[in-house]
Amino acid sequence: RSTREGRIAAVIDVRHTWNPQAAAEQGADLERILWVRCQGDVQKAFQATDLVLRAGGFGLVWLDLDPVPAPQLS
Repeated sequence: RSTREGRIAAVIDVRHTWNPQAAAEQGADLERILWVRCQGDVQKAFQATDLVLRAGGFGLVWLDLDPVPAPQLS
C-alpha cells in the first residue's frame, strides 16, 4: 500500500525470505522499494535498519526477522 501511494519503502531482510515477485503481484511498486539482504547476519540487519531510519524519507521500514531464532535476537 505504501508504494502504491507514492512513498518509498525499505525491506531489511535478514535471511532472504522476502519475495519481491509476490509483493509485485499484490500491487507493490518495486521501483520504490529498497531491499537490503543481510545474509543471515542479525547484527547487520539491525545496523542497516538504524541507517535507513536515520536517513529518513521512507514511508515504511520493515525489518523482517523471520525465521531468526529468538536466542539470536538477544
